[in-house]
Amino acid sequence: MVGMRISLALALVVLLAAPASAREFDGTVVQGKLGRELDEAIQRATKGGFWGAVLVAKKGKVLLAKGYGFADYRTTPNTPLTLFEIASTSKPFTAAAILKLQEQGKLKTSDAITRFFPDVPEDKRSMRVIHLLQHTSGLSNRVGVSYASTLSRKDYIAHVFKAPRAHTPGEYFAYNNAGYAILAAIVEVASGTSFEAYCEEHLFAPAGMKDTGFIQDKDLLGQKRAAERLGAGKAGISAVDWFWGWGYRGMGGVVTTVHDLLAFDRALRKGKLLKEETHDLYYEEGLSSYACGWRVGTSPTGGTTVSHSGGVQGFRCMYTRLLEDDIVVAVCTNDGGDPHLVAKTAQDLLLPPARVEATIDCSQVKLSEHRAAQWKTGMTWSATARGATAVIQLRDPTKNAVATMRVPKAKLRGVIGELQRAIATRKRDDAGGPPAAEGGIYFSAYPKGSATLELTEQLRIVVMPHYNRTDKRVTFVLLDDKHRMWTVIVRMNVAAGLELLAMLRKLR
Repeated sequence: MVGMRISLALALVVLLAAPASAREFDGTVVQGKLGRELDEAIQRATKGGFWGAVLVAKKGKVLLAKGYGFADYRTTPNTPLTLFEIASTSKPFTAAAILKLQEQGKLKTSDAITRFFPDVPEDKRSMRVIHLLQHTSGLSNRVGVSYASTLSRKDYIAHVFKAPRAHTPGEYFAYNNAGYAILAAIVEVASGTSFEAYCEEHLFAPAGMKDTGFIQDKDLLGQKRAAERLGAGKAGISAVDWFWGWGYRGMGGVVTTVHDLLAFDRALRKGKLLKEETHDLYYEEGLSSYACGWRVGTSPTGGTTVSHSGGVQGFRCMYTRLLEDDIVVAVCTNDGGDPHLVAKTAQDLLLPPARVEATIDCSQVKLSEHRAAQWKTGMTWSATARGATAVIQLRDPTKNAVATMRVPKAKLRGVIGELQRAIATRKRDDAGGPPAAEGGIYFSAYPKGSATLELTEQLRIVVMPHYNRTDKRVTFVLLDDKHRMWTVIVRMNVAAGLELLAMLRKLR
């Protein structure tokens, strides 16, 4: 009996000592020092409370793939092979299906939707496929139906088209889920098969996404790797077993793993799914920096980022691809946690953002009752170099430097890239004229009584194509992450933006 115990103990030691390939692989990878740093940074940022799965890869090499918390809220841990529903992060797949059909000659993104549906109301007859892809269709945001809706495709389309149009197609960005359901219907009409079958054949299979499908997918229902929805309780409603119909098709419903999200990225990069010229359209910005199923941004190196988030009852996702930097960050959660924080933590560790320091001096200005200094016109820029540092100054109409920002010259590429992108987005809408800018500096997050500040940590420069839906000027922001404050806000026309851009380019 003693000998048997010794044998069992030795067997256990041998099993635990065996390489991962000799044991059942759960998808976990923590690659070297950088992998450990990523894991530690994520746990530190979320205070050890994150539930879900994270994958971070560079040039196709997985640095971190790890599960956190529990998939079933009881005993089954999350792993990188756990199945999650990714909600609106499904939209890049819907867009890719449309672009694939264009490559196959079965449609054009310039097609009017009248090509696919009979009896389109007059106010929607100018609506085109590209408008749906880029959320500029003009459809009302009030036309959706519940996820549990049993409407047929025909009845759903009629329901959406019945509502009055909210805007002229192509003139206004308004994120619209119903538009992506219509795109799923267009996939079916143009391909002659179901939306799910088309995506399986032309996207998932060629990309090697073996663990990817949709809600109610029979192949996935039989597996026991699906995360449960937050609040599902004893019912155990999982990522796979939920409502699936035209109230959700096209806009959400993809079920996948973080490893398969990496596989999608690699397949796109290798040309397995779309041709190179199609990629240009896939990532080409429309209004509000939204392309075809992707939000477009700038990395700290000045490269292009494409990303999409998603959130639905019990699940959230953030999927970011840095195109030139060749980095992928995929975050899925089943506890309602913040995938954006996790993704940003990982990205900042790989590509640290510019460390900005700032001196704010509004001592010559009377602050408003809300402790703000604001100028409606006459703001100007200057930019000089001091050794390896770029010094960007914002001056008020009397030429006083009210904000002085110091950025390492080596990190200017990201700021320049964001400014270029914002200007390009706004050029066609800008009325022209001489440079013009207005600005504001806000003290509400800082100690009372002070009109001067020295800020040395957790500052970022962010440049956006517009301030809000009604103010379409290029917007420069000094963002204080520590105090969660937009400390400096400058809104300017394209001419002023081009002046600043020229100044920054000379410093590199």
